[in-house]
Parts: sequence; C-alpha cells; structure tokens
Amino acid sequence: MGEAMLGVPLSLDDVEHLDPVVYKEVRYLLFDGVKTQLQAVLLGLHEIVPPELLLVFDHKEFGLLLCGLTDIDMDDWKTSTVTSSNLKGHDVLEDVVESLTRPDQAKLLQFATGSSQDPIQGFKGLTSYDGKIFYFTLKGTEYTPGRYPVIHACYNRIDLPLYPTMGADDGVDVRPDGIHHGIDQ
Repeated sequence: MGEAMLGVPLSLDDVEHLDPVVYKEVRYLLFDGVKTQLQAVLLGLHEIVPPELLLVFDHKEFGLLLCGLTDIDMDDWKTSTVTSSNLKGHDVLEDVVESLTRPDQAKLLQFATGSSQDPIQGFKGLTSYDGKIFYFTLKGTEYTPGRYPVIHACYNRIDLPLYPTMGADDGVDVRPDGIHHGIDQ
C-alpha cells in the first residue's frame, strides 16, 4: 500500500492485496481473456526464436526487433516544430538531428516524445501524455557552463541551453556519438 502512496508502480500482486475485485478484472483483461491467443502467439514466436534468446531483450529492444526502424519524416518534423523566439535562426533539427543516423534519430525521437516512430497523423498530430495535441517544441534556455539539454517527454519539449557555439571544443558535444550519453542512459 505504501508503494502506491510513494508513486512507485504497482505490480499485479500489489493490486491483488489492495483490491481483489480490481485484481480479477485486470487479470482477466490482460491474461485470462486473451489466454488462447497469447499462447498461440508465443508458440509461433518460440518456433522461430528459442525463448532463451529473447531473455536478453527489454520491451523497447524487442519492439525495435519486431518492427524495425521506420524512416522519420524530417520535413514534417521540421515544419511542425514550434521553436521559441530565442532559437529562431538556429536550425537545430537540420544541423544536429539530420546529421544523426536513422537509429539515433529514432532514439532521440523516443527520448523526446515517448515514441521512436512518426505519429500516425504526422507531427501535427503529436499528443502529450493525456492525449491532447502538443506539438514538438524546442525552447531556448539560459546557458550556464555544464548545463545540458532537458527533455520533457510528457509534453514533447526539449529545452536547449543557448550555447555560445555548438562545438565539442566548447564542451558541447552534438556529434552523433555524443548524443548517446543522454539517450542511452
């Protein structure tokens, strides 16, 4: 019970102790109601890939393995991005994001929006955590030495410090290999 008050995600076992009726409903919706279909999918998957080989993947990696990478529509992303006035004239998406490899673009998109693929309705249809339309936004913030970009995936925004220059010599690494520190963590 204390976990729920602390904001820690609840396990199904926790739900069972908190509310047995809700537990039964959730268990039916997630498992029992689709048991036959789930078993058929697993049986088919395990015919192709042995279960022990799947243990090394987390859900994100497995999704990428199943679906692969899609091309991100950079033109749509650029035209649908809201940029704060203090970043006008700085083509961040063009200068930095387009220089990344497709997998790194997908990682950045996943990190910034919660999805590694284009929104179904295009970037104009990008939504926040609550389903409301929330455009991808780049906001310039005050620069102080050692300050890094801040990502708000709940509402699709990246706060970028207004670096004096955008080069590794200035302690700002925007090269493709430098982006991994934040994204892969």
